[in-house]
Amino acid sequence: MYVRKRGNRWQGRVVVQGYPEQVRTFGAESEAWAWGAEVERRIKEGGYSRPDETTLEGALRRYQSEVSIHKKGATKEASIIRRILAHSIANSPLVSVKGADIASYRDQMRAQGYAPATIGRHLALLSNIFTVAQREWSLDVANPVRNVRKPTIRNERTTRVSDADISALLAASDSKELRAVVLLALETCMRRSELLKLRWNCINLEKRVAVLHDTKNGRGRVVPLSGKAVELLKDLPPRSDGQLFGLACDSVTQAFGRASKRAGLSDIRFHDLRREGISRLAERGFTVLELAAVSGHRDLRVLSNRYTQLQAEKLAKRMA
Repeated sequence: MYVRKRGNRWQGRVVVQGYPEQVRTFGAESEAWAWGAEVERRIKEGGYSRPDETTLEGALRRYQSEVSIHKKGATKEASIIRRILAHSIANSPLVSVKGADIASYRDQMRAQGYAPATIGRHLALLSNIFTVAQREWSLDVANPVRNVRKPTIRNERTTRVSDADISALLAASDSKELRAVVLLALETCMRRSELLKLRWNCINLEKRVAVLHDTKNGRGRVVPLSGKAVELLKDLPPRSDGQLFGLACDSVTQAFGRASKRAGLSDIRFHDLRREGISRLAERGFTVLELAAVSGHRDLRVLSNRYTQLQAEKLAKRMA
């Protein structure tokens, strides 16, 4: 093997007869030498079945093509994988990734302003990659993520979305399609992905129901449609592909964020529309079971503890 400097980085190259030539670039010369030595060692010991598996980059790419692609959340995992690949940790040999490296990656994400839940998803994916490498790829690697402190995740939000907030959001949006998605999310309590996957052949306006086949928890459900939801659906222009909307999930998130910022409502997220819709139904007297039938929640405790909390002033009026 040999190492040479290319610009501000160091390129390691390993050439062993009978094996494909291996080349990796690193930020430090010592990293290049360490990687090359590890590649040579594994080749000599016969534990080098797939050359690209020896680095985290190779494991990430293999995991995406063999494991992640079959998951419902493949798109989200692809985004996480791109983020890790852009970090210098991806150049590290799998066997040399330590808990300190993972902790450093975690701390850098935190310093860059990433939410604890986002950081947690990155660590969970990294942990799963090392587990798969051990159990399915027969690689002799430890899982350095196990002993790394995970960020404390507090997902509970109490933000309510008022009618004035909705009006401001709609006025700040320049997309008619986004405005329809916002109003339907509030009226149907559907998740963003559920709305955007809806097709016209899944909707019965006469019976006022929408049939969802592909949901977050993997179980389909029938969603009742309010009178306002029916009117919103009737106003949607037909599409040749049979979809209700032509927007992608990420596009909705970004457009909603821009509209929220312009409306001075930067604390409101798209998912708050679903929670607000459920809260309004709860305030109208819907039982937990009825709310679950609309929202698709399988854990009724979530609805009891998080979604059915009425406004204090309304409770006070009932107690008077």
